[in-house]
Amino acid sequence: RLGFCTTGKYAKRIIVPSYDANGVINYFVGRSYDPAEKKRKYLNPFADKDKIIFNEGFINWDSTVYLVEGVFEMLSFPVNIIPMLGKTLSVTLFMKLKEIKPDVVVLLDPDAHKEAVNLFYQLNAIYVDCEDRVKIVKLPTKEDLDELRRNKGNDEIIKCLRNARSLTIEDYFIQKFHKTYVKRR
Repeated sequence: RLGFCTTGKYAKRIIVPSYDANGVINYFVGRSYDPAEKKRKYLNPFADKDKIIFNEGFINWDSTVYLVEGVFEMLSFPVNIIPMLGKTLSVTLFMKLKEIKPDVVVLLDPDAHKEAVNLFYQLNAIYVDCEDRVKIVKLPTKEDLDELRRNKGNDEIIKCLRNARSLTIEDYFIQKFHKTYVKRR
């Protein structure tokens, strides 16, 4: 269900749509495929991202849910993945996770490990008496999920996902000594 535009506001962009629980389009991401485009790689609609869960219509809440930053990570490993469209949970996604409490794996880019640890703690706070359902993956390289898949294949991604774990003492200190300047929702 991907698309692309050749003219207009979204010219030279891949369009990745999002569908709500009823199968209705509720958002989309427009990413440039033009190598000359340096300034505005993404061009998205003006909409409140806090009110959506990207591709909620394709999520099986009875299975493990994987939280990633962007839509191309979702396309790299399209198994019950929710792109957060950034490094933080939308209000709607937060409330859904709080209500249903599915097994969840935090899988952010390597440059966002501190944010992943913070997200892990945020989820642990709402997973009272079932904290073991929250896991984190620290990718072994500086490559994001999509680059890792392209360079080393799907087997490497599966190997990383098998290493989903709780926090280590190193993660604890990263979170403890790191002052987050993330905008609170």
